[in-house]
Amino acid sequence: MIQAIQASVAAKLSSSFSAVTVYTEEVNLTTPKPCFVVTVPITNQTRLSGERRSLDTLVLVQYHPKPEGESHKSINDVIPVLYEQLETLSLSGTLVNGGSMATEIKTGILHFQVKYQLIINRETEADEAMEGIVIQN
Repeated sequence: MIQAIQASVAAKLSSSFSAVTVYTEEVNLTTPKPCFVVTVPITNQTRLSGERRSLDTLVLVQYHPKPEGESHKSINDVIPVLYEQLETLSLSGTLVNGGSMATEIKTGILHFQVKYQLIINRETEADEAMEGIVIQN
């Protein structure tokens, strides 16, 4: 499920910013800019009842602008699009709302975070049927 959330965010970024490369792994200093990096640094799972679980997934999107000239203008243009596009994800036909969205600019890189909360049912293996057991005295 975590991989599906990360992939869905990356797909939304790719469709919204077709001229910008989206990575789902960390990048190095030689990576061509501009680019996005989508990571999942924190997840938290809480048992609700039975096999139901609440899965909180924090997604971090970093935007690395081109180093020349108007990087702050570029960052300021990206921010409202991130808020709009990452507000809702579609996972297997189910809409998931993003919350706790925040931005921060550090050393010329935009850090955008959004938290998605899902209710999931943990799958359990069925117990073996006892039809083939023979009791001997």
